[in-house]
Order: sequence, then structure tokens, then C-alpha cells
Amino acid sequence: MKGWFQRFMAGRYGFDQFGGFLCISSLILIVIGAWVSPVLYWLGLAAIVYSYFRILSRNTRKRYSENLKYLSYQNRVTTWFGKQQVRFNFAVILMVANTEDEQGLTAWEKSVDLKKEVFQAILGADDIQAGRDWIQFESLTVLDLNRAALTVQLDFSCQYEISDNETRHGGDIDRLGRFLRMYTDVDVIGDKGRPDGQIEAKMHINLEQEK
Repeated sequence: MKGWFQRFMAGRYGFDQFGGFLCISSLILIVIGAWVSPVLYWLGLAAIVYSYFRILSRNTRKRYSENLKYLSYQNRVTTWFGKQQVRFNFAVILMVANTEDEQGLTAWEKSVDLKKEVFQAILGADDIQAGRDWIQFESLTVLDLNRAALTVQLDFSCQYEISDNETRHGGDIDRLGRFLRMYTDVDVIGDKGRPDGQIEAKMHINLEQEK
């Protein structure tokens, strides 16, 4: 029996992460579809049929390419949920010479003009590398007024999203070389429930030739 199964599976693709996703999804669709909608039920059956088709397929390169695409989409989803949203606060300091009057009225009028220029320059900007929110004005504070200068602080804030590229994990991924080929030895589980040490099949996938 074991020898027959080994001969039958020789050269076939087998099970992978995408296959596991199809199996779990099909079971969920069948259970929900049995109570809710026949459409979901038949979609679940179709997913099971396709998962077995992939397991028995001899086109290993195409099946492997499908699994890579699935892992890529899976990584995008997990990365999106793993993104950290922070509120980024910053300030612009305005210093205006206060030499024309002791009350500082002239300096204040000049600071109002400068404030308008600052607003026109940065308010509404949404670049800031992944900042999804517009830059918003928060408050104005007079820090100091003396015979030399008027000092005004303009406080702003924006939504900032820390992506994987800004973390150590992203740097480690970028430093990895290209994944060009894969060598796999298949050791079938023996009668005692563990690998017997004999290599029943070998698989070599060259991604450069795949392209």
C-alpha cells in the first residue's frame, strides 16, 4: 500500500500553504452554504475539487508559482493589519524682530503674515511618506515677547503610518538575495508514524527558467 501511494504521488505537486487555505475556506463555505445559500455551498465544493487538483497536479512549477502569489497576497494582508498608526506632532517657531514699538503690535502683525505663509506651505499636505491624513493646525502659542523679538509657536499634527519598510524586519527582507531555485527531498512518513530516512522523491524548481 505504501509503495503504491509513493509511486502514485511521484512527480505530483502535493500540499502547500495555498492548498491549506483552499481546504479551510471550502469547509467554511460548505458549512455556511448549507444553512444560508446554495451558491456558497457549491463554491465550497469547487474549492475542494481545485485543492485536490493542485495536490495531484504534475505541473509543479505552475502550482509553485500559484503558491508564491498566494503568499504574497497573504503577506500584504498581514502587513496591513500589522501597521502601526501614530499621531505625529510638530511645531514651527516664528521669531519676529520687535524694535519698532514696545507693545509689539507691529511684530504681531508681521507674525500674522508669516503664519499665513506657513499655512499656505504645509496645511493640507499629505505626503510625509504614508501619512494618510491631512496636516492639521492645532494651536498657536506666544512663547516670548521682549524688546528684541516676538516668538510664536505654531503647532501642527498629522496621521503617520509606520510601514514594514521602516522597521528592522523590512531591512532584513531587503538584504535577502533573490530566491532563484529550490531543492526538495521528500521523505514519506513510515509505518511507525515518523520518517524512515529514505528519500522517496526529489524536486528541483528553477524560478529563472520559470520566467
